[in-house]
Amino acid sequence: MHMTNTLSAISSIVASGAIMLGISGCGTTSSVNQPMSGPAWQGPVYAMGTCKTTDSDASQETCNELRDKVQYGLIKRGLYAKSTGAARRTVNLTITDFRDVGAWGRAWGGVMAGKDALEATVDVIDNQSGKVVGSANASTFNVTALNTTEGSMIGSVSEQLVEFLASGTN
Repeated sequence: MHMTNTLSAISSIVASGAIMLGISGCGTTSSVNQPMSGPAWQGPVYAMGTCKTTDSDASQETCNELRDKVQYGLIKRGLYAKSTGAARRTVNLTITDFRDVGAWGRAWGGVMAGKDALEATVDVIDNQSGKVVGSANASTFNVTALNTTEGSMIGSVSEQLVEFLASGTN
């Protein structure tokens, strides 16, 4: 009888562990785009504009890191204009949602501590007309935030935004 209870307890622990491992990678990314209007350009097209946050949990440092990663992605693709005067379009970023549970919150609350998340929008301004010619919303979250960091969330969102920006060029 005692052995049966012990085996039952061990089975429960193993099953719980398997479930936690199964959901440890639970996360997703998504984006919603308003396609670019106007002509598609080749070569260096974009200059970086403002980066702001409408979420009090996101610091300007987080915003600056997102801006830097988007800029780097544009440079790698040959889409970044070195001078603002040479750019045809300006990229403005806004962080609209940011949640970072943190290591202690995760250690104490586990999955119940909530999810880490980052959501940002990009508005593309035509430098000649001053009008918005495209916009996109990109987000990522992770329920357990095991093996993730704020930096990886920023990297994921910046990749989505760079993909969108590249879609407005030939």
